[in-house]
Amino acid sequence: MKVWKRRLTAVLGAMAMIATSVAVGVAGVGTAQADTLEWTGRDTYLSYRFDGSPMRIGVLNKDSQGRKYYCIEAGAPANHDINNIVAFPDSVKARRLSWLMGRYSDSDQRTQAAIGVLAHDYLDHNLGVWGQHKDIIMGQYPDLAGRVNELWDEAGRNTPGGADIGQSYLQGIRKGSVNVAIEDDSGLPIAGVTFHVRLNGPAVFDNGSDEVSGVSASQPVTLGWKATDKGDVTASVTYDRKTLDMIYSGQDYARIGNDVRTDAGSIEFKVRKDFKPDILSSVAAKVVNDGQPVSDDLTSTLIGDDNYWVPDMKLTASGWYFAGLRPDELRGEVTAAQGSNASDTFLNCLAASGHEPTAYGQAEFTGPGQTVRATATTTAGGSQQYRAPAGGFGTWVWAFERDKQSEEAKEYLKGDSVSSFLEPNETNSNRFRIEVQSSVTEHSASIGSELSDTITVSGFPEDHGSFQGNQNYGFRPDQPLAQVDVWWAGSADGQQDDAQYRPQGKAAPAPDANHRLVGTWDFPAKNGTIRVGGGVLDAHGAPVNIVAQDHGWYVFVWRFGGDDRVKPAASDYDDAWERTRVEGFSPQELPMITTHVDKSAVNVGDTFHDVARVTGDLPVGSYVEFTAYEPVSKGAPAGSGRKIMDARRVSVPSRHSGSEVSSPDVQVDKPGEVYWQAAVVSPQGDVLTAHEVGVREETVTVSDGPGPQSESLAHTGATVLVFAGIGLGALAVGAIMVFAIRRRSGC
Repeated sequence: MKVWKRRLTAVLGAMAMIATSVAVGVAGVGTAQADTLEWTGRDTYLSYRFDGSPMRIGVLNKDSQGRKYYCIEAGAPANHDINNIVAFPDSVKARRLSWLMGRYSDSDQRTQAAIGVLAHDYLDHNLGVWGQHKDIIMGQYPDLAGRVNELWDEAGRNTPGGADIGQSYLQGIRKGSVNVAIEDDSGLPIAGVTFHVRLNGPAVFDNGSDEVSGVSASQPVTLGWKATDKGDVTASVTYDRKTLDMIYSGQDYARIGNDVRTDAGSIEFKVRKDFKPDILSSVAAKVVNDGQPVSDDLTSTLIGDDNYWVPDMKLTASGWYFAGLRPDELRGEVTAAQGSNASDTFLNCLAASGHEPTAYGQAEFTGPGQTVRATATTTAGGSQQYRAPAGGFGTWVWAFERDKQSEEAKEYLKGDSVSSFLEPNETNSNRFRIEVQSSVTEHSASIGSELSDTITVSGFPEDHGSFQGNQNYGFRPDQPLAQVDVWWAGSADGQQDDAQYRPQGKAAPAPDANHRLVGTWDFPAKNGTIRVGGGVLDAHGAPVNIVAQDHGWYVFVWRFGGDDRVKPAASDYDDAWERTRVEGFSPQELPMITTHVDKSAVNVGDTFHDVARVTGDLPVGSYVEFTAYEPVSKGAPAGSGRKIMDARRVSVPSRHSGSEVSSPDVQVDKPGEVYWQAAVVSPQGDVLTAHEVGVREETVTVSDGPGPQSESLAHTGATVLVFAGIGLGALAVGAIMVFAIRRRSGC
């Protein structure tokens, strides 16, 4: 709270005496304008004799209005004529005498005589003659001197000489008070003086007026005010007092004059009715995985030192979340232009730049310094929680929108308060989700065999590995490498006990006598297909060769530790497609699967299926698993779509050669390439043989309209060496489309 106070005192004294006297009435005896004076009664004066002549001290005459007239010209003959009336110049003595004449207009003769003495003392034209008269009076009335001094002191304590004006803020600079004390010449407060205060500027008193009157007290009088706008206000103070008139006659007189308002000075101060709220905010989590909620921590605050929140006034903040931003768009904040409206101006400008909100937020505050956590919803003001997408950066924009506040709040808000777009504290990363599909080349092998794995990875951003981080926004660089671990699991006592160490659980085991980490190799953390083993080079240019040295299980596990743009991912340790069963001897009749789709080209809505012929020596209870993927465009990674048939089991009727089975029919509602995959699986869930995803014989082209008749396809054969036709190098990386978003430097 600030208090401005300043002492303002009217300058009274000798300088005021040189002011021009103003005639308030001139009349000759007998004229129509003349007032008639008459002698007063004996109770208004004391008598004495001077040079043998009877004299009076006190009130000599009165007029038709009852005003008392005091002699101020000793020795001159008194009469009832009024020749001229002028106002005495303002001075301390004139103020004191006028106050005494008003205060004691109906008092006893002794008091009136004392006032008469004071009138002569300070106003008489011939003090030498008056001194002779005074000596006689004081000699005749020895107790009168005490009353004279008493009255003069009393007048000094009650005659206004100035004002003490203060100003206090009570609610920011929106409400406050003007504090007024009328003071005597020594600076002490005087009670009973009528004063007036006028406000000039954007403020009114609590009664709605720009001027109020009051009566002074022994303590400052407090007058409440409230701002109507923003600006400077001047509070000017005047007070009422009596003037003193001089009457020109045969013997000059003094009488009480008219009431006048006297300027007591002014004080200036600043006011502001409106307030401008703001929000300090930061994302609750800098890195968010797909499917998780997106939250923001908000703290209400005010802009500027002269800003003050209306107590307990509720304001609602609106939030917009923008997802899918590219790394190259993190180039600094985009601020709203001065006076921008959040919805109609700033958001429209962002939309014109290609940025549309994907989620919304809301928070309520009743004062500054309050903290709220807001969680994004799918619609503005809705209750359904928004879930983070897989990939890209996101950022919040918040605003106090005037039009969305209560009618009372609108009176105090001049416009919207809008945060910037792409504030670093308000920007997070929605991490990409990785999908891994892989299959060992040999599902069954013997000691001494060279093992390999083919791994297809999707979900990385197209530029993964090139993002060097952004220090301004607090994001770390990409981790450029993923790892492939090869584990062995089996019995050291004999091949017959290997089955009990069949890989179980998603997480890799701890090394022990029955579990050993064969090796770990680095490969680029990118989309595409890689070959691990068979002499193919790793990320450092070294060839990778993996030879089965013991009977048991060899398991390939691909893993990525994660970074600020991509969440951690790993293939499952117990994935049947990722392990090779190694025996101490070579199987005599290896299982083989030969597959083909029944139609290579269909229209949207047509039915089609896959056919598999199984040969070789199979365990009783083996089956074929059929998997089909939704249509994707040509060039997209095979199997990158969702599964429309997921490992549908079809029993093999015979354990010997020549069994042919078909998958159930499927149909799709959009064009593209449908990829099939078939595998022979043992009753224990081990993949005995399979083929890769994406071979021509296992691909169906789906068209929008009538297309070419399906042609007969050659069947594709698959044994434990099904991937032998694939080159040893990594296959081409599938492209992930990232939609370009235009950017503007400001809105």
